[in-house]
Amino acid sequence: MTKLSVSGAEFDLDQSEVVRRDDFSMDTLAAGAWLRVGDATWEIRNGALEGKWDCAGQEKHGQLFTQETFTGDLLLEFDAATVPPSDHDIIWWWKTVLNPDRTHWESGYLGGLAGWYTGKAGIEKAPDFKLVALTALADFTPGRLYRIQSGSIGAQHFMFVDGKLVLELFDPQPPAPNTPARIGFGVYQSQIQIRNLTVSRIHAEKITETYR
Repeated sequence: MTKLSVSGAEFDLDQSEVVRRDDFSMDTLAAGAWLRVGDATWEIRNGALEGKWDCAGQEKHGQLFTQETFTGDLLLEFDAATVPPSDHDIIWWWKTVLNPDRTHWESGYLGGLAGWYTGKAGIEKAPDFKLVALTALADFTPGRLYRIQSGSIGAQHFMFVDGKLVLELFDPQPPAPNTPARIGFGVYQSQIQIRNLTVSRIHAEKITETYR
């Protein structure tokens, strides 16, 4: 039985409903399963989704979102690394709502590893990014493959790196659980690879926390 624990709750991954898998063995980009936003080049190469910031563009960022939308409490699980010499900004998105012409985000959550200019891990809330939690305690080595498990249950948002809980963020104004939203990945003047993506609707159980 595979479980993850956050403040006040435990996730049973074996009972969580898998709503999407992508091992990037096929070119799902060409098949139209993903939507490009901002300035980045995305391609499928050797079983990985590779994103590279397009320095010729006018924006400093680029994202790739699913055409498919999801509802409920979601967990994203994937393996990620920078492509040296790139040494920063592995970025992922969840509960993301795009504007009507699908050129920008209206709301959502952004998780990042080796970002914020000083190598921090963090979670931010779009569109104004005023709600943010950061930590400098997540070790990072460029080119190394990390296992990321990140997402939300209600107002509680979290990030695990290689099985270790490194960050939690509580949002006093979370989106409605039935809001259709996308997941995705991003680069910020960086180059990254993503492998073995699984998206699950979380099976969570409340736990009582006490001092013994």
